[in-house]
Parts: sequence; structure tokens; C-alpha cells
Amino acid sequence: MGLAAMAAMLGACNEESTTYETYDSYSNTSTLIVKFNLQSNSEVASGLDSVHFTIDQNKAMIYNADSLPVGADVSRMAINLSLGSTVRSVKIHVTDGKIMKDSTFYFSSTTTDSIDFTGNVTFTTTSYDQMFTREYHVKVNVHQTEPDTLCWPQKARRDLPGATTAPEAQRVTRQGDRYFSLVEQGGSYRLAVTSEPEGTWETTTLSLPFTPQVESFNGSDDALYLLSQDGTLYASSDAGATWNDCGVVWSHIVGCYQGKVLGIYADGDSYRHDEYPRPEGFVPVTADAAFPIAESSPIALATYTWSVQPQAMMMGGVTAKGAVTNAVWGYDGTTWAQISLPTSALPALRGAVLIPYYSYKKVTGSLIPQCMTTWLVMGGKRSDGTMNTTVYSSLDQGLRWAEGVTCLQLPSYFTPTAGAQALVADREMTNGDTTWTCPFIYYFGGRSANGGVVNNTWQGVYNRLLFKPIY
Repeated sequence: MGLAAMAAMLGACNEESTTYETYDSYSNTSTLIVKFNLQSNSEVASGLDSVHFTIDQNKAMIYNADSLPVGADVSRMAINLSLGSTVRSVKIHVTDGKIMKDSTFYFSSTTTDSIDFTGNVTFTTTSYDQMFTREYHVKVNVHQTEPDTLCWPQKARRDLPGATTAPEAQRVTRQGDRYFSLVEQGGSYRLAVTSEPEGTWETTTLSLPFTPQVESFNGSDDALYLLSQDGTLYASSDAGATWNDCGVVWSHIVGCYQGKVLGIYADGDSYRHDEYPRPEGFVPVTADAAFPIAESSPIALATYTWSVQPQAMMMGGVTAKGAVTNAVWGYDGTTWAQISLPTSALPALRGAVLIPYYSYKKVTGSLIPQCMTTWLVMGGKRSDGTMNTTVYSSLDQGLRWAEGVTCLQLPSYFTPTAGAQALVADREMTNGDTTWTCPFIYYFGGRSANGGVVNNTWQGVYNRLLFKPIY
């Protein structure tokens, strides 16, 4: 063969290779599925048509990153498809499904044929000239874990904010829109602050003009409060930089309500309710004999549609006669009253936490649950000195209590504590183009059965709230 003939042959090979690459590129674009989504079906879950599906063109896979609720029946699902302009047809093949064991049919935008997504599903697209095909694997994901489990993941555990060694005392509180953590360690007092509990805490060492009762630390809308060892109330309105003597002496800080701090002090054989700043004409009133004067839970605020002012609630504690109580008390801005009924299943506890949260009730015949405000009581020490490891719940604003269902109970690796603090804070969650607000429980510190401070910060959340809210 001459050089000219060989050159002509090589040129022809190069032209053929170029043509093949062009056709390969064309095959990738002429068989595209552009958009996939499920049709609305309220019997499965509301908002099905808004569930986002990812189309991975490189791997030829279609799937929903945000799974459908546990129990969703995906054996008869109608779909919508948007196809490239050069796609001639889509063949659907289902094997090993609950209903479709081995079925093949073609997609048509004018029909409502359902697909059994419990099996293996493939969509085969064919180009308009029928020269190219592509096989997509399609998966409709459904959650396999119970969404109403209150989870406390071990990987999310952190040390107490501001603690660098084993703390001797600690307390976390909220003041306005910020969170403060006060720890005593090695004779010094460290104050950490953040606007987001899961974010970075900025820590400083305090220079206090008094020796504080660390576990009296509380925050109102605009100030931080501490009792000294002799009971003098001090306030700081500049994030702990300076502290001012308030001119009152209390035995216990009950908690804060909006712009004031609530306290109690001994008056002979009885105790009186007090508040600071005292409004004009305010006179401290005698506390009910059943009211706890120490070791009650930190108060938590509840807002109800029928109330003008939020209600503060607290649980447990020790009365003036030394009895440990199981009562839940409420405060409406002027008056304290016992809320819980005498038949309450709550045990008498000192140092428990009271948490306003949520639970979800399954509705017969629907996968769409009913969201209910739910109060939780965790931790604390029983009147016999043993640690409480049971979570209790109330669905009627603290009147009636029962032992919480299994999915509310704390995991075995959770150290039983008394004197802990629990705060609920919203966190913005993002998945793809969707963002939503998810309330987390942050559970700080407390003391173990031997009295030592537990250097733990936990994050608790329902599985359900981590899902994209499509129902």
C-alpha cells in the first residue's frame, strides 16, 4: 500500500471516530428525562406533588432525598414526567414489586397508569430517531425508622459551654435572644455566650464583686441575675461585664418572667413571693405552704391562644417543711397557682426539667399526623434519693401527666441527672432548595447520683422534624 492510500485510510478512520463521538454526545441529550414528580394523593400523604426528586443524569438515577413518611404505600403511584424534545417514548419496567411482579408498559401523559415503586423500577427512554436509548433507575424512598422517636444522637454530645476542665458548678440560661452558660472551675467563673446553642460560644472569665450561687443564674428579657452566697440579688445588663446590687436578699430565684426576676425569701416561719424590679405598689405575698422554696425545675414559658400573657410553669422541688413535691405550678404575671391535678402520675422530684415541646398523634385512616403541644418532665431525683430515668408527658398544659410512650424515653447512654437545664431553640434546616425551622431540645449539665457535675450538652429532636415537611 502506498503512502497516499495509507493516508487516505487514516483520514477515513479519523472522520469515523469524530462522527462516533458526535453521535455519543447526541445520544446523551436526546434521551433525557428533564423532570419527575409524583401526582397528588392525599391517601398516602399531603403534598406528594411537591416532593423534590433528583435526576442524576451522569448515573441515570432518579430519587427523592427526602423520604416519604413511614408506612407510605408506594405500590400505586401516578407520576408526571417532563421529557427532552427529542425523546420518542418511555418504557417502564417493574420487577419484584408488591403488586407488579414483572410488568412492562409505556408512559403516556394522557393516562393515569400507576407504578408499583415497592419493586425495582426502570424507565427506558428512546430518542426520536430510535437510534439511542437510556435506562434510568427510579427509586421512591420511604422512611424505615419511626419518625416520632425523640433522638439524642451520641455524635452530637458536647462538653458544657465554657468548661475546659471538670466544672464544679454550672447553669445555662437564656437572656433575650442570647444563651449564657456560667461554669465554676478551679476557683474561677467562666461565662460563655452565643446566639445559637449549636454554634460557637464566646467565653470570658468573670471578675465578680461577690461569691455567686452559680445554680441561681437566670436571665430575663434584658438582664442576667445571680444570688451571692448570702442571698443578695445582683443584676447585669451588659452580658456579665458589670454586676449591680439590687438591694434585696432572697433564699431562692424561682425564675424570670419577661422583664423581671421572681424570687422567694424567708419571713419568720413562712416564705414570701417577691420580684425585681418591684412595680409601683407591689407588696410581697405569702407563699402557699405547698409551694416549692428550692430545687424546682427552671421555669418555662407557654403561650396559649386564649391567654393575653404567656404562662410560666415549673415542676417539683422542696417545700418549706422539707417535703419533695410532684406539683406543677403556673404563673400568669401576677399570681402563682397549682396546675397539675392530685391524680397526676408525676413522682415527687427535685431538680427535674420541664420542657414545652411537641408530639404527633396518628389519625385513623391517614398518614398525616396531628401535631400537639406536649409538656415533658425529665431527670430529677426522687424523694427516696434515687435518680429518675423516666420521661413523663402531658397533653393538656400540665393538668394530667402520664409516663411517656417508649419513643420518648431517654437512651441508656444518657446519664441520669438532677438540676439540669433544658431549652428549646429553633434551627434552620436545609435540604436542596427547601428550608424549614426545626425545634431542638438542648439539655445541659446537671448533677449525677454522686453529686458531681455532668459535663454534657445533648441535642434532642424528633426524627419527624428532621424530614422535609411535606405533611
